[in-house]
Amino acid sequence: MTWAENIIYKRADAIVSGQHRSHYGEVAVLLAIVGEIKEDMGLQRAGRDIYEQYKKKFPRHSSFQSQMKDYFNITK
Repeated sequence: MTWAENIIYKRADAIVSGQHRSHYGEVAVLLAIVGEIKEDMGLQRAGRDIYEQYKKKFPRHSSFQSQMKDYFNITK
């Protein structure tokens, strides 16, 4: 799991920092899946933590944050 998680995080960072907007949805769903898997493994709030981490990491990427809200089911 750690190996896959690291690959997803690196890919997400590369896509969002490179502003490849057509791939934001793909990255958001992968991050949400990691959160769901970690929660299924017993880590409470894992999805919310990943969401908050990427929201802080890319505060000016509103298109990416919008995609994340859709997949993480955030209703803020």
